[in-house]
Amino acid sequence: MSSDSIIGKSVPRQEGRDKVTGRSQYVDDMVLPNMLFGATVRSRIPRGRINESRSAPELPGMNS
Repeated sequence: MSSDSIIGKSVPRQEGRDKVTGRSQYVDDMVLPNMLFGATVRSRIPRGRINESRSAPELPGMNS
């Protein structure tokens, strides 16, 4: 076995400093041109019926 083995030794993480200082950029932090956001809305009533007849693109700020 070679003398420079890392088995059993503490290895510093390369991304650790950026995470601790808040400099890391995550996918949720990214903003791209023409980026859309989505949300899931669940019914508060089990087996409830949808009474809304308008489609999403007719609502302001909605895309499909």
